[in-house]
Amino acid sequence: MENEESRPINDIYFFWIDQLHRAKRQATARIFESINVKLTVDQWIILKRLSEVASINQKDLSEDTLKDPASMTRTLDILSKAGLVERRPSLGDRRSFQVSLTLEGTALVRSIIPRAIDSREKGLVGITKEELSTFRSVAERMIQNFNQI
Repeated sequence: MENEESRPINDIYFFWIDQLHRAKRQATARIFESINVKLTVDQWIILKRLSEVASINQKDLSEDTLKDPASMTRTLDILSKAGLVERRPSLGDRRSFQVSLTLEGTALVRSIIPRAIDSREKGLVGITKEELSTFRSVAERMIQNFNQI
């Protein structure tokens, strides 16, 4: 029986999780390139989340999209300059901002959604609902375990 130190990288589950994450990000980038959309995957994630809410506090947006506050500020600066999002000071707190999509941002998200759905469907070809349910359950348990470290 081999010990943990001698296990090949291909036998380590987290290597495969990293590969899955990389493959999905690369596929998304190729989709954006094919439709001549100048977005990064991280920018897309923020725009997609903003499309799900009328307006959201910048801190909550950071938490929802797993982005650190400094990175969120930089990304929102870029998206704001591109005319895709707007930030307004929150009522009662000049240090806090509410973020929302502009009309142009909303139109861009709507134009990308069908391609995003198609990409996800292609990524799930041959995978059953039961397998997806198991995958989610295992992933949630792993996240909980890591959050306890």
